[in-house]
Amino acid sequence: MKIGPHEIGVEPFTIAEASLNHLGDITRALRMVDAAHDAGCTAVKFQTYSVDGFCRPDDPMYSTFKQCELPDKAWPVLSDYCKHRGIVFLSTPQNPSDLAKLLPLGMPAIKVGSDDFCNLPLLREYARHGLPLILSTGMSDKRDITRTFDKLPRAGFIAMACTSQYPTPPSEVNIHRLRNLYYDFEYGWTGFSDHTVGNVASVMAIALRAVVLEKHFTLDHSLPGPEHAWACNPAELASWVAAIKKAWAMRGNGRFELSEREREQKRKFQRRAGEVLRGVA
Repeated sequence: MKIGPHEIGVEPFTIAEASLNHLGDITRALRMVDAAHDAGCTAVKFQTYSVDGFCRPDDPMYSTFKQCELPDKAWPVLSDYCKHRGIVFLSTPQNPSDLAKLLPLGMPAIKVGSDDFCNLPLLREYARHGLPLILSTGMSDKRDITRTFDKLPRAGFIAMACTSQYPTPPSEVNIHRLRNLYYDFEYGWTGFSDHTVGNVASVMAIALRAVVLEKHFTLDHSLPGPEHAWACNPAELASWVAAIKKAWAMRGNGRFELSEREREQKRKFQRRAGEVLRGVA
């Protein structure tokens, strides 16, 4: 499976999740593209929605969503700027009309949040466009996952282990769900949407075959809003990417093969062993 110029499985595909942390400001959103690029991320992801399409005015979160809603004119601006900086542009649409705003921009995949993982009519509508679906599985049990996977073409999606807690405490991460996604469902492409603080969970995910990893980030922990206190700042995002790349290099292929240095060491020990045996004889 390829996503634009990046081949999944050859290198880790790291997504910097901007979420609503631009606070509805296009200039701040562009700065977040810069931060994601400078941190070494493969992609930066936003959320495309019209608040009145999914949230009632009397909902406690309505004002927050409204404040953070980017106008339609922002999406081509952000997409073009991502191309300029050399980073993949992604956004999660809330519904098909939102996806229609994104498709002309050449977005290489469709990210679907955990809240829509069981929304099969929506997933089928998204899938018909022929783009890979990156599916977060938070709030879904084994029955939910089986039902959704059975209704989608296996080659058309990447399954992301995820806990829908922000931030996720260590005791709730359950990273071995990645192992189950790979073996129980016999599905090759898996990823991890990391809502923890720090790098440990994503490093563990690499060892458990994750190839796509996602992390929420902000430009400044002191900004107002529900995520800024725990999301990565730019320096922490760069540390996250560096840790993932190091873990990827350490992962290897699992085969019992000797490196050239090991082979040379082995020859030295064999020679020494032979010399010792001759001395004993």
